[in-house]
Amino acid sequence: MGNTLIPYYVPTVPDVGLLSSYLEEINQRKWLTNFGPLSDKLAAQLSNLLGHQHILPVSSCTNGLMTCFMLLGCKSVVTTPFSFVATSSSLKWMGIQTHFVDIDPDSKNICPKALEQYLSKNQGKVDAVVATHVYGNPCDVAALDRLAKDYDVKIIYDAAHAFDVKVDDRSVLMFGELSVLSFHATKIFHSVEGGAIAVPNEEVFERARKIINFGIDRSAEVTEIGINSKMSEYHAAVGLVQMRTIERVKKHRISLYERYIKHFQGRVEIQQWHSKSSPNGAYMPIFLESAQQRAKVVKALDSQHVGYKQYFYKNLNCSMFGESDQAPTPNAQHACDTVVCLPIYFDLSMNDVDAIAQTVLEAVK
Repeated sequence: MGNTLIPYYVPTVPDVGLLSSYLEEINQRKWLTNFGPLSDKLAAQLSNLLGHQHILPVSSCTNGLMTCFMLLGCKSVVTTPFSFVATSSSLKWMGIQTHFVDIDPDSKNICPKALEQYLSKNQGKVDAVVATHVYGNPCDVAALDRLAKDYDVKIIYDAAHAFDVKVDDRSVLMFGELSVLSFHATKIFHSVEGGAIAVPNEEVFERARKIINFGIDRSAEVTEIGINSKMSEYHAAVGLVQMRTIERVKKHRISLYERYIKHFQGRVEIQQWHSKSSPNGAYMPIFLESAQQRAKVVKALDSQHVGYKQYFYKNLNCSMFGESDQAPTPNAQHACDTVVCLPIYFDLSMNDVDAIAQTVLEAVK
């Protein structure tokens, strides 16, 4: 690779011509935010693509999560320590008691057995479970659905990574009580900043819509406490342009992922994907045997000018986010100590993947 720089990530950018036409439309209409026609149009296209009827665009996945906690009135939640910081920080912003259980060592998602042990010991003390589909890999949704029924808790899925992921040919958004997507610029599909909430029915949709508009309903009455989490028309415009190419982007990223897997299968630990789902090419995480081996891989990547990210490097099971009586989460800690996410994006070539994989494999010999 010589001195060629391969960044960790390069976002897909919207076609300027297509975007300009939307921007002119917005400026002529002078309807810049507050549930404008482009936001509604994006919601309709997302509903069609993702196979879910009730999609509400929001300003960010983080605000979407906070809206979900408001919808369910959460007071005490169990979640995963292996996720992006916003999963836990959104809970703390809402003043919600946050408890952690360990992850499954193979899927890297919240462990159903560990979760059941916690729920059985704390029956009646937990409102909800916030489970992340880590790197887009669906949680064991069947097991979590059973636990939700057995212990009378709600399941909220942080689906930030899981754009257009299916389980048994059903959208992953169809599981649990609520799900939240991220449309941040680092994601497969993005609107620069933004996200969406998937809700189960029209009644919940209307309440969510009210909450993200300061608690103001369609008759302009303030009927409950809300926040400002609406998606602007400008961000919706970017999303609509990105929808034109999303199938091509997904196809290429999945191909890149599969190429990586061919190199690493049986040689480097990779995440065990849900047996009834397929990867969406959102991320390319590998897990090394130890922190020391990761340091060798990182040094090799640096020497070849290849970008990477230790994502997630911080175990969220700490005093900043959890309660004082937290039990250790060794699987999550090991994942944090050994993970490296490799480049995967639309502008990356197969030759790039081959070279990156070779660098990693040489380092772990």
